[in-house]
Amino acid sequence: MTSSHTLYLFGGQFCDFSPSECWQGIVDAEQRRASQFCHIEDQTSFVIVRSQLRKVLSQFSELAGSAIQLMKSPSGKIHFKQRPDIHFNVAHTKDAFVIALSMDFPVGVDIESEHREVHASKISSVLLTPRERTLMDGMKDEKAVNRLLLKTWTQKEALVKCLGLTLEEGMQKFSLIHKNDQRVVPFSNEESLHKNWYLQTGSWLPNYLISVAMQVPENAEIFLKAEVFNTSLFYCS
Repeated sequence: MTSSHTLYLFGGQFCDFSPSECWQGIVDAEQRRASQFCHIEDQTSFVIVRSQLRKVLSQFSELAGSAIQLMKSPSGKIHFKQRPDIHFNVAHTKDAFVIALSMDFPVGVDIESEHREVHASKISSVLLTPRERTLMDGMKDEKAVNRLLLKTWTQKEALVKCLGLTLEEGMQKFSLIHKNDQRVVPFSNEESLHKNWYLQTGSWLPNYLISVAMQVPENAEIFLKAEVFNTSLFYCS
């Protein structure tokens, strides 16, 4: 029997937010942490992301944003203490952020600018499995290689974050590059991880590549609902 589940994505660009207003949306401990950042850009991104995370979690839990207690795992993944049934993950770049949320399954998400330059020689040994490196070496189009590397990076980071692993532990647990047409396949064929995976990549926030991953039961049907903060609501599945 097929079961239906919804995956929510919330995202936006930092320039659309007032850091001073978002400061009021975080708790005292987070304000103290924000004050310790050496660079104003890091402080701003932390304050905006954390305030919007509390806003989203408040909507789904009906708790006040200030009452929500967040805990961090050894790998750095944040959890909702009072509502462990609400699964979420956050990611940000220099200019934008995304929050993924599910009421059913653990989730991981990553975001990168579509214009970011990716150098195969610098990251392939960390990012790719031996099988993937062999397939990548056969590609002649440098622009296509860079695009595929960026897409694979966001997907693997989303998968690793979903599992609650560190990047060093998990990047080579998944082989995602298919030998025939370089498409991405939503399962691991490198490790004996027999879970079913939902894995999607899209530009739901214009000019950014977002990948989201969830481990799901067999025959699960996932509907993805994406909202850009302060802009418009749109759907995809």
